[in-house]
Amino acid sequence: MKHVYIFLFAIALVSCERENLTNEKVKILDGIKKDAELSKLSAAIDRAGLRSALNGTQYTFFAPTDAAFTAAGIDPNAVEPTVLLRILQYHMIPSRVDSSRFGVEFGIFNGQTAGPNWVGQLTFQGFQTLNLGLNANIYCTNATQEVPVGSGNVVGRGVFFNGASIVGFDAFEGADGVVHKINAVLLPPPGNLADVVAADPDLSIFNKLILKASGTGALPNFATGVLLPLPADPLTTARTGTLTVLAPNNAAMNTAGVTEAFIDGATPAACLDIARRHVVSLRTFSSDFFNNSIRPTPTTTYNTLQTGKTVTFNSDANGVFFTNALTTRASVVSANIVATNGVLHKLSATIN
Repeated sequence: MKHVYIFLFAIALVSCERENLTNEKVKILDGIKKDAELSKLSAAIDRAGLRSALNGTQYTFFAPTDAAFTAAGIDPNAVEPTVLLRILQYHMIPSRVDSSRFGVEFGIFNGQTAGPNWVGQLTFQGFQTLNLGLNANIYCTNATQEVPVGSGNVVGRGVFFNGASIVGFDAFEGADGVVHKINAVLLPPPGNLADVVAADPDLSIFNKLILKASGTGALPNFATGVLLPLPADPLTTARTGTLTVLAPNNAAMNTAGVTEAFIDGATPAACLDIARRHVVSLRTFSSDFFNNSIRPTPTTTYNTLQTGKTVTFNSDANGVFFTNALTTRASVVSANIVATNGVLHKLSATIN
């Protein structure tokens, strides 16, 4: 029960702090302007004309810090205003959602409601963002971990949206909503997973593989039949009906010998086998990958879409990576690239 008391004490501290950060006479965009850590976001709000685009009454704003903009290599003053507006709208929910809503009792565990006795990645229903369509959602993970497994000692790993960590809960509460600070800039999905792969020059060889795998006749069309479909109801659960693609970049494909020339000479069936072992079911962000995560059995080993082929997540001082019997290390070089029907992580090596 020790961890329960710690959790309740933390909630009490957050509640006390919230009282000091609440100003029901000031709107949240004005509150953002007064925060020294949000100066780049403030500049983006002005450049995009966000204030004039708002027509609701209550909002939740996931506010990237200045460090988040720097890490993403985004200069708000260099982004075209209409593009910037879509990015900012993707950080906003058209209702007030304060930190009290981030408790594990509201979680979804692999598409099923989970109680507090579950330990692991608890992914919420997708939250509809502002004016961007039914599949432009952001997804909340409240990750916990039992250390060591079987001990009953539970630690919180944090609350994440699309893999970005909340670093300031209820940073400001104003007349029209609440602001939470996050450590990354969230980019709205440009399309489905097939679109995401096709649009990235660094995934051109993987894209060629997918297109060759989408053969005719008895073979399924891998691009349109697997990587393209939208979930039936994107707000019902956070992950059911979605996919995670572990996409090797061009350097990884060339190193493995899966070159453009190899693909030209390979059969569609052979390319389909390679493509399938780089896709797993369910949307899984980087914040959901951690060892010894689920009681009673760790589920860091994932079944790929190729029958009998699994991949296991690991991490060490050099970062996070995937392995299996034939793959020594496929490091994640770019994580949490969101699509309308899942998420993509770029790898430094192929899954063999």
